[in-house]
Parts: sequence; C-alpha cells; structure tokens
Amino acid sequence: MDVSVPRGWIRSLRPTSIRQIPASAAPHLAPVSRSAPTPLPTRGRRQYVESKFARRTSRVFAQSVRAGDWLFIAGQDAVDVAQQTLFVGDLRAQTDQCVRQLQFIMEAAGGTMDDIVKTTVYLLDGQDRSVFLDAYGEQFRRRLRSPWMPAGLTMTVDALRPDCLVEIDAMAWLGAR
Repeated sequence: MDVSVPRGWIRSLRPTSIRQIPASAAPHLAPVSRSAPTPLPTRGRRQYVESKFARRTSRVFAQSVRAGDWLFIAGQDAVDVAQQTLFVGDLRAQTDQCVRQLQFIMEAAGGTMDDIVKTTVYLLDGQDRSVFLDAYGEQFRRRLRSPWMPAGLTMTVDALRPDCLVEIDAMAWLGAR
C-alpha cells in the first residue's frame, strides 16, 4: 500500500529513514535534538514506595515506584506478607484482597484510591468475569469518594502464581488536582 505524504515528512516507515516533522506542521511540538537525550519528566529521582501491609518480593520487583507525580504499582495478588496465598479458589475474596493491597500502597505513597487513573487486571483463564467485575466494582466504589472509576483493562491469562486467580496493577497521579 502506497501512502502519499507531503515531501520532507516521512520517507518510509522504516525507523532508519524517518525524518522529523516540520515545526510548522506541528507548532506545539518542540524540535528534537539529536545530540542530547530528552529527559523524562520525573522532577527528580525515582522513589520506591512500600507498605508493610502488602507483600514484598525483594530483588524481584518493587511494590511501587514514584517518578515525579506518577505512581506505578506492581501487580497485586492475594498473597500476604508471609508469602501465603489467601482465599484459594475464591475469586471474589481474592479480588477484594488485591484492591485492599492497592489501597495500602496508595496510602503509603500519600494518596487515596481516587488517585488511581488506570488499572490492568490479569484474570486467570476460565474464571467467571462477572464475579470478578462485581467484586472489583464493589471494592472500588466502597473506597472512592468520587463517582468515577479508573480507566482499566482486563485480560485473560494462562497462568499466575499458583492458587492465584487474579492480579491487578495500577497507575496513579499524585500531582496537583
């Protein structure tokens, strides 16, 4: 398929031949400097935020990382601080535990559940999605002051930690409101 574009914009879709879009075509974009890397908007160093009420997996991944005003929370499952899986076989209770652990981490970071802007849910294949959605919605609505739920994505996966039926990770905005 041949796509016609104005001369000087993009010669082809191969990364080695992409040219910069002229500033006149996109005045809101700053020119890209090829000599210096573009810094990430972190407003300082990364901070690792942990709650003593959520499971830690040292040397594997952090519970959460704060970069500037953003908080990225690692996947939370129904495993307690003693590394024991809770509520084996009970999707509703495991979902409740995942959301509870998200709240513990949000509080450790100085935020609330209202600060979560997106979640990604990994649901073990074969689980009843309606049971999950009921528990997830109920747990969030119970903890939110706002009527708005975070954006989200739920995907079915083939495997999680043994005996875990669901895992939820989240991104939160802790900046000015």
